[in-house]
Amino acid sequence: MTEEEAKTKTCHRTLALVVTVPENRTIHIDPKPCIGSACMAFRWVDKQDWETIKDAKCYCGLAGKP
Repeated sequence: MTEEEAKTKTCHRTLALVVTVPENRTIHIDPKPCIGSACMAFRWVDKQDWETIKDAKCYCGLAGKP
């Protein structure tokens, strides 16, 4: 998928984000959208195959290789 398509997906990291606070209360935090190349887990498939950044294929490194 392209980076613009990725930004329409939910971030895998935020799906499981639960915080435990004092008194053993749990707070569930709402899932967030993918932030694309601003994320350290964001990966490009092959930089040699694209002409512009718009057609670059990418994937989430947290989810593993496509």
